[in-house]
Amino acid sequence: MNKVKQLTGATWRCECYGAPYMRERREAKKRAKNMQLGTSAIPEPPTKKIRKSKKCECLAMLRASRNGEGEWVVRHVVLEHSNHQPTPSKWRGVKEYRMALVTDHFKEDLLIRFDSGAPVSQVRENLAERLGGIEYVVLTEKDMSHIVHKERKLKMEGGDVNAMMSYFEGLQKDNDKFFHAHRLDEEGHLKDIMWVDARNRVAFKDFGEVVCFDATYLTNSYELPFANFVGVNHHGHSLFLGCALMSHEDSESFTWLFRQWRICMGGRCPIAILTDQAPAMRRPLLEVMPEARHRWYEELKDVMKEVVYESLCVEEFESRWLSMLVEYKVKDHAKSHEWLRDMYKERNMWVPAYMNNYFWAGMKTTQRVESINSFFDGFLEKKTKLYEFPTKYCDAMNKRCSDEKHADNNCAKYIRKLVTGFHVEKVFQKLYTDNKFRDVQRE
Repeated sequence: MNKVKQLTGATWRCECYGAPYMRERREAKKRAKNMQLGTSAIPEPPTKKIRKSKKCECLAMLRASRNGEGEWVVRHVVLEHSNHQPTPSKWRGVKEYRMALVTDHFKEDLLIRFDSGAPVSQVRENLAERLGGIEYVVLTEKDMSHIVHKERKLKMEGGDVNAMMSYFEGLQKDNDKFFHAHRLDEEGHLKDIMWVDARNRVAFKDFGEVVCFDATYLTNSYELPFANFVGVNHHGHSLFLGCALMSHEDSESFTWLFRQWRICMGGRCPIAILTDQAPAMRRPLLEVMPEARHRWYEELKDVMKEVVYESLCVEEFESRWLSMLVEYKVKDHAKSHEWLRDMYKERNMWVPAYMNNYFWAGMKTTQRVESINSFFDGFLEKKTKLYEFPTKYCDAMNKRCSDEKHADNNCAKYIRKLVTGFHVEKVFQKLYTDNKFRDVQRE
């Protein structure tokens, strides 16, 4: 039977115990020694600003230990502080005193408010209003931030990855239609993870003809780019169809992601998919979704806009393209000519004249991705921790569903006024949602 270790002695010291700038002193001594020895590897002096230190070699302390009967006995005590003058009125300046006042109820309330999107500064201001003034708020903003991050970390069991997996497994137990997949690297670290909410899978059956894929929204503190699949619902609003955290933006990673996403959707493939110009996506799309029409969504240079977007047919585009090359003497500039030549080879993937026979759900530029990214603002940011990511994502999803229900209710409740006397307009009014009918009226 293992013997339980028991604390037999302890020493309590003033928080100002110790000499200030010990690291800087050690580095200075090392530089001086290297200079005396004439060594060439002399460490450079620190360039960053030196922070102030509260260490002033104060000797106030209390030492105690257990006696033969196991009772604590004070062995040595120094009550006088040295090199500074602490007073009872300055107790708020000692973090340990402030944190001792924090209750479990306060921690729980702070986490609830923080999870709802309120910044720590706002929580502190609200607390001051309840207590009757900021002077009655003992904790600083830094204290509150420390409590939040500490409590959130305590909720994790086994680290960020396990916490995320546990969260997803919990969602899958609540709804077996929730889908998630992940893979680890050789060292057992998270490499890629993707998930699709049950509502997304149902929505894909109705709104999955055209999908926009983007992997440029943000890179969080774990350097995992956040990618998302986006569609358009009957109101013309952006619709989540899947999300992923990826370790690398290479062909192998995209192949894994696209394959898992298609498996999730029951093997069904969208009619068309929009991406950026990343070459790493091209082969995976051809391999995993050969039936889908692939198109870039990134707009071209200003000098090409007129040729590209005002050509009504293939013949007109090719004629105007050739005229543009001659007019701007592109052949005289080797690099520009090579780039435009490569672009021309891929013209069927980005020139509207080649796309007129395909349905794109109104997604022609990065506007759809920017719309979905702006929706994440307030929920996700670069500093979002991995274990926070699923809950933040679910909060964003719940808000999106709430907005869609609100749009459905408004569509059923209000009828947009007709602007023409044509019978066809009345037919469109019955067929389309309010947002799409408004677009028809504009046309």
